Amino acid sequence: MPTTLPEDLDGSGLRIAIAVSRRNSVITEHLLASALVALSELGVDDDAVTVAWVPDTDPLSFAPRRFAESSKFDAVICL
Repeated sequence: MPTTLPEDLDGSGLRIAIAVSRRNSVITEHLLASALVALSELGVDDDAVTVAWVPDTDPLSFAPRRFAESSKFDAVICL
């Protein structure tokens, strides 16, 4: 059975990194916009979100690893 998270999640104080592929940007731009709205609704400050656009799907693995290794972020989102 999957784990269900409570609806009262609080993202205030969290630092989030988002790596977004430029490939299929018509899609990834919408995904990014939706992710930013969802993070805002959870209380994550706009200033606490870092977005990195990467040229294609292969470099996408590089950016998230750098984000994670920096220890500056609580979560990394890949789009």
